[in-house]
Amino acid sequence: MGPVDPNNPFVSQVHDFNPGILSNGLLWTVPLPADNIQADLAAGRGSLYAAGLKVGDGGTIPESLSRNEGGPLKPATVSFNVTWSDPTATRQISDPKLGFAGTFLETMSSIWFTAETDDFAFVTDPPNTSKGLFGWLGYEVNGEFFPTTGTPLAGTPTS
Repeated sequence: MGPVDPNNPFVSQVHDFNPGILSNGLLWTVPLPADNIQADLAAGRGSLYAAGLKVGDGGTIPESLSRNEGGPLKPATVSFNVTWSDPTATRQISDPKLGFAGTFLETMSSIWFTAETDDFAFVTDPPNTSKGLFGWLGYEVNGEFFPTTGTPLAGTPTS
């Protein structure tokens, strides 16, 4: 692999797995069943899981963006399991002018990931063989969910 060239960060990228761009402009987002997402902010842990998720492979991020406009991505399937645990710091952010508030925990994180196309397969090593540097776990309120009166306690759900 080697280092990333800051002048051309995509020069060594050969795969970009993503679900595409919806006609309304929503970028690289896919709904997952509620059971695939677990979070316990008070305990400082969470997880996100998907198996056999149908996505596309656009090669590089620029190629993915241009293919979404002009043609389909190469069919691909991914699976992953991301975990957050062992919080080391808490950050509360509130910006009433922007209509945003949140509580975020800096945590340890790990990920297991697989990807497959017709001619390529990738599997990460198990998470316990790597050392995660950090991750963020939290919740926030914004947009129509941000209260228009009063000042919300950062990160407190409003409904």
